Amino acid sequence: SDRERLERMGVRIHPIEIARSPYVLRDNQKALKQILKLIELYHFDILHCHTPVGAMIARLAAIKARKKGTHVIYTAHGFHFFKGAPLLNWLIYFPVEWVCSFLTDTLITINHEDYAFAKKHMHAKKIEYVPGVGIDLDKFGVSSVNVSEIREALSIPDDKVWMLNVGELIPRKNQELLIRAIADISEIYLTIAGRGELQEQLENMIRELHLEERVKLLGYRNDISDLCQAADIFAFPSLQEGLSVALMEAMACGKPVVCSAIRGN
Repeated sequence: SDRERLERMGVRIHPIEIARSPYVLRDNQKALKQILKLIELYHFDILHCHTPVGAMIARLAAIKARKKGTHVIYTAHGFHFFKGAPLLNWLIYFPVEWVCSFLTDTLITINHEDYAFAKKHMHAKKIEYVPGVGIDLDKFGVSSVNVSEIREALSIPDDKVWMLNVGELIPRKNQELLIRAIADISEIYLTIAGRGELQEQLENMIRELHLEERVKLLGYRNDISDLCQAADIFAFPSLQEGLSVALMEAMACGKPVVCSAIRGN
């Protein structure tokens, strides 16, 4: 597992449950106390945080530590407020990010839109642009796979078009759109690799649309590179992305891509 691999590298892991919403106060207060204890115990030189809510909690926890020399880095993997984002996103996430930017030594953005916005509106000591977290080109787009064998294992006929989607099953990834879109296109078989909170909802939709034969939820997979190599088309209809790793992996495999016209994609 990823955890075992990290532990073999000497990485200490302290699981902390952080809610996605900044307004789930009970869980996030508990997470804040846990992070405060870790900071007091280890006296970190650097605290590097990710995700809007996790970064908010970590930066609040590190207020005293920064005065003692701890350097706080925040990598924003795509601000939740952006041109075209729902008003609610702006009302919830922009004030949080703006206030927490005063508690940040280095803010890292991964796309040009976020970088330009941060330079103009955020107050971190340093604001940097890094073009994403990258992909492993030794893994994607270099090996040959047995396409017929993979298709057979997934029950995809050789004369049909295989469309692949990779992503967590959450509203932001918008897989419902794909499922509804191919309902009347009998030539397309769709596989979705990932798991998440919408698993049961999407399964019910597939049954209601009588698509059990043509749409398959694959769950967590550790062979994404093989799936990308074997599929005919990669589809990525996300509503919001920072910089799309799954999309870049498919591109590295030379797949034609159909995706939403959003920042990040």
